Amino acid sequence: MSVKFERDGATPAREYEAKMMSLSHAAQVLGIGRTTAWNLYKTDEFPVPVVKIGSRLHVVRAHLDEFIETGVPVRRESPASQAAQ
Repeated sequence: MSVKFERDGATPAREYEAKMMSLSHAAQVLGIGRTTAWNLYKTDEFPVPVVKIGSRLHVVRAHLDEFIETGVPVRRESPASQAAQ
């Protein structure tokens, strides 16, 4: 999804590619319902990491793209496991 915007009348519009998308939009991309996506999130089975920002749930677009391309769930490593390496 790309969004065009202008800061002022003198500046030409530029394209901006969002790095994140809502959980419900990710569900649409995957072809599943919002309720299914929510249930997968709540049981920690959604195939990509879900980020909570305030009260909203988002996923990183690159993670979703990687899952779609490979079919392998993307898991976020905890900071503790990264430090142990």
